[in-house]
Amino acid sequence: MKAIHWPAVEDFLQAQFKFDVAHYLRSGWWSVFSNIVQAASGLTLAILFAHLASKEVFGEFQLVISIISMTAVISLKGLDTVIVRDAAQGKEGILRRASRLRWQWSWLALPVLSGLGWYYWQLGQARIGFALVLSGLLAPWNYLAPTWEDFVKGRQLWKQYSLFTSLRSGAVLCFVGLSIWLSQGNLLVVFSMYLLINLILNQGLIWFYKRSVKNDNVNADWKSYGMFLSKLSWLKTIVANLDKVLVGIIISPSALAVYSIALIIPNYLQLAVKGFFQTTSPRLSGRKQIYWHELAITGFFGLVFALITVVAVKLLLIRFFGESYQPALPLAYIAATAMIFHPIALYLVNFANMNNRKDALVKCNLICPIVRLTLLLWLGSQWHETGFALVYAIMGLVWVIVPIWLLKINWRQLTVGELN
Repeated sequence: MKAIHWPAVEDFLQAQFKFDVAHYLRSGWWSVFSNIVQAASGLTLAILFAHLASKEVFGEFQLVISIISMTAVISLKGLDTVIVRDAAQGKEGILRRASRLRWQWSWLALPVLSGLGWYYWQLGQARIGFALVLSGLLAPWNYLAPTWEDFVKGRQLWKQYSLFTSLRSGAVLCFVGLSIWLSQGNLLVVFSMYLLINLILNQGLIWFYKRSVKNDNVNADWKSYGMFLSKLSWLKTIVANLDKVLVGIIISPSALAVYSIALIIPNYLQLAVKGFFQTTSPRLSGRKQIYWHELAITGFFGLVFALITVVAVKLLLIRFFGESYQPALPLAYIAATAMIFHPIALYLVNFANMNNRKDALVKCNLICPIVRLTLLLWLGSQWHETGFALVYAIMGLVWVIVPIWLLKINWRQLTVGELN
């Protein structure tokens, strides 16, 4: 049998479909590798929690993480896109400016998280209360973590990104895993170690990349556009973490443990897919449109990833976490269907972000979170954890339909996003 000549295949796809498969596979590999390491580390920590701690403690850990993720809106999440954009254009002054602005804003998390911690303390849940107060004290430093990551992505240093994020994931696994084992799942010990090791590593990497900056240039709109995108992300970020908070508060931390395990394989595979497709972000800057066949090829990847997710859930979930997490299995199958649409959604949103399609971004970041919030309240009140899993799956499709609807469709040329 004649061997396949892969360079010829790449040239054919580039010439016939304008699809740069070489960039996907070569650049995407490094990003995917780091996300696989991150996913494996997170999965291992969850397994340690499942076997060395109670469901209640694991649920409390997930609840605190979800609350911290919600309050991350204070740290100006919109700066992430601006950092990638400016760094991709060689304007490296964005690292210092964005770090300083994010650090200043993140101090607002201190009164918010401390207030929540005091509330839980008064309810008699001292472990959650202490964890939230500690999170507030360290928030200005811990919320800086995405800054160096986005800077490296913009410069398209995917090998460095993969190396440093993988080393960080490995270090977190070692130190936090050791604390789970030695403390027998003590929430305060484990969570303190989790915060401190992330703080030390991320601050070190920010310092390293600040020393490598070659110029102090930025786009004139870096701050205004970052603030604009941050305002758009507030509702999206809060609603994205609301399901776990609702399960943990309204039902119980133990129920949240089961729900979190149900989502863990779909979530980590989505993380790997995000790493694969985030390499397209800098290259989408300045594009006038994206072609339907590009979306179709991206959708094919989504279907493949969805099948992989279903197989992974079937083979691994109970084997890793034990029979006590059997109720998580049907929830995980429901959540796996979201993977079909996830790559297309990433591609569309990256295109809008990198090309300042403000009108589409505003409407998309209002419509989609409102739809999610409505579905969470409706389906969650009806079917509890099953309802929340259904929302997780449905939103994959919503994040495809809404951006396509908001971006201009040229039916004659079969493109999306071209401006008048």
